[in-house]
Amino acid sequence: MPLLRTNPLGIEITDSHIKLCELNNKSKKNKSIKHAASIELAPGTMNDGRVQNEGQLVQAFRKVLDQYDWSTRQVHFAIPSQSVMVRFLKMPNVKHKALAKLVEFEIKNNIHLPFEDPYYDFVKLEAKHTPEPKKQPSAEVFQAQWEAAAARESAAEQVSANTCDIMLTAASKDLLQQYIEIFKEMDLKLASIEIKPFSLNRVQQKCLQLPPDDLILLADINGTNCDLTIVSNGLIRITRNVSVSFLEQPVPQNDTLDRMFADFTPQKGSYDGSFNDLAGELERLMNFYRYTLNNRDAEFRHLIVTGDIPMLDELMRYLNARMNMNVGQLNWNGLQISESMNEWNLSNYAVPLGLCLRGIN
Repeated sequence: MPLLRTNPLGIEITDSHIKLCELNNKSKKNKSIKHAASIELAPGTMNDGRVQNEGQLVQAFRKVLDQYDWSTRQVHFAIPSQSVMVRFLKMPNVKHKALAKLVEFEIKNNIHLPFEDPYYDFVKLEAKHTPEPKKQPSAEVFQAQWEAAAARESAAEQVSANTCDIMLTAASKDLLQQYIEIFKEMDLKLASIEIKPFSLNRVQQKCLQLPPDDLILLADINGTNCDLTIVSNGLIRITRNVSVSFLEQPVPQNDTLDRMFADFTPQKGSYDGSFNDLAGELERLMNFYRYTLNNRDAEFRHLIVTGDIPMLDELMRYLNARMNMNVGQLNWNGLQISESMNEWNLSNYAVPLGLCLRGIN
């Protein structure tokens, strides 16, 4: 029999964990999880999506890789969202070569990036009913028109009667190179780097198969930050990373000052403040989508929650009571789990699983 192609591993790094997932590739129709593993990072290893102690991160990598006999050293990697700038732009609906020149012009002249020497890429958010026009001026003509419009401070006006939405992502080349070198040290070969929202949207589409016109909120929640994403007609329309802490609250000590403020301090095991902060961020994002982006009649139908915080079930109950929509988690009926795995939690492994699905469907 011919040797079957091996699918790359999915790897996610958060401030607190490394997570790996591998799909069994024996069947194209019936997907199964061959291996999944995670390891908690020592304090100080990562901070706000950046590597603080490379030695500790490499040591943790070696431990988690030793848990199973992984079938491949190729990986899809989700870069921490705190380190990435994501912007949504409206551009002329032209072919990729012309669009790339317009995006380059915007990067150099109109978009402020929070880091020097960026690496950037973009994807056109195409709907089936908005094809590229058959006859177009050359890339040089479009670029000249766009630059002229920008000089008149009217680049927002349509250079062409037909426009499209694009998602632009950018990250520091130095940061990307640091991760590339770490993967090289681990003898892992990077097949791709992407942002979490793509992975989460891919896995929710596979799991839930909701009506295509449903407006969906995705919330991936880790200990110190959350990725919030709005999906419409299967496309990512807006995404944000927000800081919300779900770490354990300190217990007040017995000194006089702590006793004075004990009644106003969240007690250990109480996360009402964090739950309220997250709900507030979700509501702000929905309002931004409705009123700033001119979608006033938008009705959000689903909030899909994933993540690795231990109080996820308690958070789900809170959001169900507060949010006026269906609040649920991912559920992939028919997904088979290898008997060799110690544990499996779809919400916990949503990002690396979505990475494993990259290029398969």
